[in-house]
Amino acid sequence: MTAERRAGVSSLSETGGNAGRKGSDGLSRQDFTALGLVFRLGTELVSALVVGVAIGYGLDRWLGHRPLFLVTFSLLGGVAGVMNVWRFASKAGPN
Repeated sequence: MTAERRAGVSSLSETGGNAGRKGSDGLSRQDFTALGLVFRLGTELVSALVVGVAIGYGLDRWLGHRPLFLVTFSLLGGVAGVMNVWRFASKAGPN
């Protein structure tokens, strides 16, 4: 609640359920929620790619190969990240 007060956004209990009320900086509660979702989806996409690159790099170093596993797991990590974002977006609907 302290962070909401600093940002100028009132909580639901203080506003009586008015979630669309604008704060002092012109941002509503929905704006913060949407921004949080964007950051979450971006983090999921990047983290899946980073994990894939780390696994591929580790396998290449351990087995002494050329960057075969790095390329393979980079692609798999990218696909996994896109699938996570797609799954979330299809669940959220056209809102």
